[in-house]
Amino acid sequence: KGLDIIAHVADRLPHLGASFVVLGTGEPRYEAMWRSLAASHPGVVAVRVGFDEALAAWEETIAANEHVDSYWFPHSDVMTVKASNRTDRPIRVKSRRKQWRDDVLIGNYAFGALAAYGRRRPSQIPKVSRTVANGMGRVEKVDVSYRVFCTPRLIRFVEMEYAIPRAEMEPTLRRIRELIETERLQVDFPVEIRALPADDIPMSMAHGRETAFLAVHVSTGTPYETYFRGVEAIMDEVAGRPHWGKMHYQSAATLAPRYAEWDRFQRLRATLDPQGRLTINEHGNHRVSRLEKDGTLTVLADKYEGKRFLSPNDLVYKSNGTLYFTDNGNPPKPELVRGVYFLKNGKPTLITTDLMHPNGIGLSPDEK
Repeated sequence: KGLDIIAHVADRLPHLGASFVVLGTGEPRYEAMWRSLAASHPGVVAVRVGFDEALAAWEETIAANEHVDSYWFPHSDVMTVKASNRTDRPIRVKSRRKQWRDDVLIGNYAFGALAAYGRRRPSQIPKVSRTVANGMGRVEKVDVSYRVFCTPRLIRFVEMEYAIPRAEMEPTLRRIRELIETERLQVDFPVEIRALPADDIPMSMAHGRETAFLAVHVSTGTPYETYFRGVEAIMDEVAGRPHWGKMHYQSAATLAPRYAEWDRFQRLRATLDPQGRLTINEHGNHRVSRLEKDGTLTVLADKYEGKRFLSPNDLVYKSNGTLYFTDNGNPPKPELVRGVYFLKNGKPTLITTDLMHPNGIGLSPDEK
C-alpha cells in the first residue's frame, strides 16, 4: 500500500558488488539475488576477508532490504547473502530445465552426495565445505513470492535455531566459529543468519527486542550433540530463545525468565484450554496428534482419502475449533500430494495443492 523502496546496495556496500532498484506496490513479486563474496573478491584474499566483510556489512544490508538470509560455510571464510525485495519488474526466471539442474540436481542431489561422502570420511568435511562455498555464484530472479522463498529440500538434516538480541549476532557467530575450530567439529551444513524486528507477541522469539536468528544444521547421520550443546551454551549466555519447532535442550524452568509475558501467557492458555493439551504435527510419523494432559497421545488425522500424509509441518486453530495445517513433505509416489488442509469433526479436507512447499500458516485477524 503505497510502499516505494529504492535501495542501491552497491552504493552502500561497494564490496558486495550488488545493486537493487526496487519499486513495489502491486503483485507480491520478489526479486532475489545471491552473491558469494568469494565471487566479488576472487582469490585467496576474497576467501580470507569474506567472513569479516559480510559481518561488517550485515546491519546495512538488513536496513537496505526487506528480506535477508546470510549463510556462513563452516571451515571456510565464505559467507553468502540472499536479499529479496518487492518489485514491479516482470517475472524473470530460468528455464524449467535449468531450475531443476540448479535447485534439485546440484542443490540437493549433488550436495547430498557430498554430505554422504563426508559422513563416510569425516576428515574430508572441511575440504568439501570449502569446495561448496567457493562454488557459490551470483543468481538473480524475479518471481512470485512463494517461488522465491520456497525451495526444494530433499536432504535430511537436523537443526537447532536460536533467537538472540540483534546486537549480539556478530560476537555470537564468531563464538560458534571458535567452537567448531577449537573442538575440531566436522560440520557439513552452513550456519544461517536472519533478522526480525521486535514484536509484541507474548511467546514470539522476537518479543520485545530487535532479533537475530542463528540456525545450525548437520545432515542426518552426522554426530550433532557436541555441536548443538556447545552452541546452546553460547546462546544461554545471551538470553537466547530456541525455535519452538526445532531441536533444543531447554525446559520450562530455563525458558520462563527469557519471556516477559511467560506467566501471563500460561494463565491465558489455562483459560482457553483448561485441559492443558498440546496439538502436534508429527513430521516423521506422518500425522497430526494431540498430547493429552495425562500424557496419552490422540491421533487426530493421519490419512486423506486413504493415503497417509507426507510430513505435516505447521498448524493453527480457528476460534471455532477448526484446525488448519500444512503437509509439505516430498512425495515418494505421484498420487501423494503436498497441500493445505483443515480438520473439522475428525475429517480432513484438502484446501489447495497450489503451493510448491506449503510452510508456515496463520489466520488473518478476521479469520477470513
